[in-house]
Amino acid sequence: MQPPATSPATTAARTRSALLFVVALALALWHAAALTWLCDDAYISFRYARNLVEGHGLVFNVGEAVEGYTNFSWTLLLAGGMALGLEPEALAPLLGLASFAGTAGLLFLASLRLRSARGGTWLPVAALGWLALSHARIFATSGLETPAVALALVLGALLAVDARTPRDHALLGLVGALATLTRPEGALVVALGGGLALLSRSGRALGAWAVAAGLVLGPWIAWKLSFYGDLLPNTWYAKAGEGARWSEGLVYVGLFFRSWPVVPLGLLVAAGLALARLRQPEPLRPGWDSARAPLVLLALALPYLLHVVRVGGDFMYARFCLPWTPLLLLGLELGLRELRPRLGLALGGGAVVTILLAPFPPELENTHEEPWRGIVEERWWYDAHWREEARRQGAVIREATEGLPVRGVYLGTQAMLVYYAELPVAVEGHVGLTDHELARMPAPEGATVGHGRKATWEYLRQREIDLAFSFRLPHPTTRFTEVDFGEGVKARLIVYRPEVVEGLRARGVQIFDLPAFLDAYIDNMHTFDDEKVARDHEAFEDFYFGPSGDTEREAAFLARLSGSGETP
Repeated sequence: MQPPATSPATTAARTRSALLFVVALALALWHAAALTWLCDDAYISFRYARNLVEGHGLVFNVGEAVEGYTNFSWTLLLAGGMALGLEPEALAPLLGLASFAGTAGLLFLASLRLRSARGGTWLPVAALGWLALSHARIFATSGLETPAVALALVLGALLAVDARTPRDHALLGLVGALATLTRPEGALVVALGGGLALLSRSGRALGAWAVAAGLVLGPWIAWKLSFYGDLLPNTWYAKAGEGARWSEGLVYVGLFFRSWPVVPLGLLVAAGLALARLRQPEPLRPGWDSARAPLVLLALALPYLLHVVRVGGDFMYARFCLPWTPLLLLGLELGLRELRPRLGLALGGGAVVTILLAPFPPELENTHEEPWRGIVEERWWYDAHWREEARRQGAVIREATEGLPVRGVYLGTQAMLVYYAELPVAVEGHVGLTDHELARMPAPEGATVGHGRKATWEYLRQREIDLAFSFRLPHPTTRFTEVDFGEGVKARLIVYRPEVVEGLRARGVQIFDLPAFLDAYIDNMHTFDDEKVARDHEAFEDFYFGPSGDTEREAAFLARLSGSGETP
């Protein structure tokens, strides 16, 4: 590829574009920082990171090796920060902001490399479009790895377009491996690098790519298999292992495309450019002016998009669409460079303004109360008030449970509570993210993506889970099952394990004295009919008799039900 033109007009155009980009970046970073929030799912990674720093390994529950995350490198970064004394609640948004800005910077560099066939007037449409996209800014400070995945994909695309030497292919293999460690879909970059190395017909290029990718992925995969015993993360089985959910995925991606119609336009433009350029001599040579550029963008964006549709999308609006959006914006910019300068400038500016002024989907206006077809505007659920309330209630629970073998279940909105409560064992009950067996159970009919509740009370009792907390999700209770920690912190007792219940009561937690009640019940059992005694025994069997091992009191019920009428 020839170096970009350096005429005075071109230099002036670049200077104006650079100034515009810097101003837009500053405003976008300011707005993203002002929107800072922390998604509940981020606290799952926080707990993995904390356990790693404390010497328990990369686990959610000590002693249970379950890969309940999909962001290995992101979690390691958080753990590294925690080891240095940095709180993940502050570090994760900073990493997200850096990734968001890094993606914009790479898109701007890509614009510098794009050839303008009709003069020097140009606009960094992809970079400005990314900064203008509201949910790119929103998820920049969510605590999730989403912006880092976008950064990895864009970096992989830029390297792939210009890859020439074995060194270039080695770097592409390394970036692809790191992208895979950030999120499994990053393996698309690895595959792309391998395909380009094969097309180069250079054994050195293929070897360099394989060695670079293998040096990172080989040890990681070997460790995963030895530590977790599975190649795929537990989250795959929890959310995507039950087969395709095309209709839901189409609704999810369609809602995103309807909000920002410029984005799918980039897909069509890239496809059209690829077909046109394939007719040229040496269509796949390195550089932005060959067919390689649009094909690289399609090779990364299209499979990722189809994967999102197949798994049914996500319950968080826009989240799964953001990583591949910069690639489609680059595709759009590629097409605009084929037009006359003034027309390309006008259409590019219009595209950026359209993205900036995109209206919020009316279907999601009330999703802070009720999801629309399983989709919500996630940030509305996690303002500063709820984070502080989770911290406060978690501290109350932590003080009451410290040193006790308390086991809890948490659902959506409650991962932050579990993080602050520091329970020894906690099971994610919606889809089984951190539970090996629950993740592999079929979801109930009609379950939504990411929130198809699988944990039944029977399963939780089998796991000897003690408590289901009422933080944001009140559970129905009876006088036998209500647990009151005080200070507005309540829970439902799932099983009655004496070492837990008595330990909590000794610390002032209000729990019904069931053994005393049963003693009075047994004394008056002769006044009850057989049907009532049988019904009550069944109710107490899984809740109390089994977990407590109280064979003496149960024997009174069994004697009555056997017809002997005698109590021991």
